[in-house]
Amino acid sequence: MKNLTLVLMLILGLMNPVVADDEKDSDGDTKLQKSILENPNDLAAFNRYMGSNLQQIAPMMNVDPDKAEAKLDGMLKFLEQVKPTEGRSQQLLLQAKRVVNSYKQRIALTRTSMKELIAKLEANPDDLQAVQMVAAKAINAAGPLARSEPDKAEVLLAEGKAVLEKAKEKTEDDNTKKLVDQQLSKFGRLESMIAAGKKLLALIGQDAAEMEIGQWANGDAISAADLKGKVVLLDFWAVWCGPCIATFPHLRQWQEKYADKGLVILGMTRFYNYTWDDTTKRATRSQGKVQPMDEIKMLEKFADKHQLTHRFAIQSDSDLSQFYGVTGIPHAVLIDQKGKIRLIRVGSGEQNAKDIDNLLKELLGA
Repeated sequence: MKNLTLVLMLILGLMNPVVADDEKDSDGDTKLQKSILENPNDLAAFNRYMGSNLQQIAPMMNVDPDKAEAKLDGMLKFLEQVKPTEGRSQQLLLQAKRVVNSYKQRIALTRTSMKELIAKLEANPDDLQAVQMVAAKAINAAGPLARSEPDKAEVLLAEGKAVLEKAKEKTEDDNTKKLVDQQLSKFGRLESMIAAGKKLLALIGQDAAEMEIGQWANGDAISAADLKGKVVLLDFWAVWCGPCIATFPHLRQWQEKYADKGLVILGMTRFYNYTWDDTTKRATRSQGKVQPMDEIKMLEKFADKHQLTHRFAIQSDSDLSQFYGVTGIPHAVLIDQKGKIRLIRVGSGEQNAKDIDNLLKELLGA
């Protein structure tokens, strides 16, 4: 069982179609299948078929896994009939089969408890499938909690590691030992995330850091005195960061809704040697050295394009990022009127936006 934890990455990288309503029902699906069989090199039709089916299957995997699995089996049966002749279409077909199979593996993983997997390895430490499933089970359970509940995530990950290490001790098969080591190596990134999550939690309730900003864009410079008694939202971001751009609708909404109630949003960024391309209306990394004033002009054009009216603070060093535990962006820090850190969220997820909005309402009485 390979790539148990990479399902969504594969899907997002391969297909992101807009699914018409008439293609979500069985009649639409049949029409798409017929169209694909008639022209197996039609990438657009193939993407619509995959997107339509996977969008239906994803939410039912936990609710009705039997139904989800039946639909996946039907997809695999159909995909076996597709015989593209062009290289790009052939590659997409292979990738699509991997995605469908990894959905099936997720269902199998969901159906199997950690207790059952432990029993399998107790009986046979060389059960390679069980070894992989234990690692995937632990990572899938701990991953979503790494930043929000790092202590709980740490316990879940430790339980999985202990099971794998015990299997390694019991086996005499070098292949099993090698596989266990491979699975354990996957835990490293998550352990780093848990450590970062602990640091973020420790900051809650602490005094915000004093800001020493070298330069500003999209507005006048702001001083520490200007922030006294204000609710401050620090948004660590970069012009090249797609997830950061995904948060812009929320930033615009909060600026419009709360700015006159005492909210100050500061976009915390750095110089990344980008210029503005007036033809494409996009920020572009330059091969040559970009002067600070030119990059500031780029930031202001970028802000105008995205209708951002809050100020950008351009950091001259990494001191603030280190203080607030920034290891990935977007990274939002919400500070109350007393200068205390109240909330930190990493990523562009809707739950993060909801958490920030709820606290803004509380702090600003809106």
